[in-house]
Amino acid sequence: MKLSLRWKMLLLVFCLIMAPVVLLGLNDYWTSRTLLTENVRMSARTALEGGLDVADTFLQSVEDAVSMLSEDKSVKNVMSDAQAGQRVLDIFEAYVDSHADIENAYYGTRNKDFYVYPPAPGGLPPGFDPTSRPWYQLAVSSGDITWTEPYVDTGSGKLVVSVAKPVFNAQRTQVMGVVGIDVSLDSLTALISTRQVGQEGYLVLMDQTGLVLAHPSSDVIGQRMSDSYITQLVFGSTSGETDYSDGEEKFVAFDTIERTGWAMGAMISYDEANVHIKAQLLRSLGIGLVLLLVAFGIATLFTNRILIQPVYRLVDAAGAIGQGDFTAKVELESNDEMGMLAQTFRKLQQ
Repeated sequence: MKLSLRWKMLLLVFCLIMAPVVLLGLNDYWTSRTLLTENVRMSARTALEGGLDVADTFLQSVEDAVSMLSEDKSVKNVMSDAQAGQRVLDIFEAYVDSHADIENAYYGTRNKDFYVYPPAPGGLPPGFDPTSRPWYQLAVSSGDITWTEPYVDTGSGKLVVSVAKPVFNAQRTQVMGVVGIDVSLDSLTALISTRQVGQEGYLVLMDQTGLVLAHPSSDVIGQRMSDSYITQLVFGSTSGETDYSDGEEKFVAFDTIERTGWAMGAMISYDEANVHIKAQLLRSLGIGLVLLLVAFGIATLFTNRILIQPVYRLVDAAGAIGQGDFTAKVELESNDEMGMLAQTFRKLQQ
């Protein structure tokens, strides 16, 4: 295909304009991709930090409550004061009735006496021994606040966790018993499950066994998390972050709640960044195309006026001279090479 000088010049101009536009567009794309991808990760980290604060505040309030009950004088004196038992039940009643998250409050003494509110339906089983219960033994062995593993209450269907603390004598040399409360995790679950990570990400809370305590899908709550790369990673480390894929590229940041040993993860899809990256790319392409068209139009006018038209005039003059017409005028006046060539044609005509 034979190209005229006009098109050769225009193609050269087009390539000279297109090259920097493409390079700038690619640079803008990769820069935006890096920044937006990091923003996705930062959203997960920020949401995880907020979720941990929410969980810690909730758990701290429960620990404060059980500590308060363990230091109550009536609780400490229940074995030596015949009237203290009723006062303990009154305290439990007032506390449970004023806190919607509390299912039960109870106190088991080393003498195997047991005080609980609300009373167990049908009463306690014959020979009930609170000192044989896991919450009692864990609290005594640790000597401090102890959290049991969460479980689904068969009566209410709620996720419940027990927190217990030993009650010491005045000299703190002997354990008098263990006070405990059963806490429904409904409020904590709602607080965690409804927190967004970015636009469509979410938080997940699990205990040490993989039991899901908080998740945006209610069907998953109370179920064991399926064995996967993520669960293995979470249970294999106290904190961290990684990329993973479950059909789409995602990012997860996780950490452990020190009070209970539960793990919380913030999960988010990189698709959130890709949407913005594609939008940014389209904007860059649109701006580049407009600039390209404007520059190409200006370059076309410049090329025609400065180069192509003078060349055509010289071609017409050369054609006339070639046919023996030495009177043809060479109408071109300039101080560049075109002007020098026009002057040479005039000398030939003389």
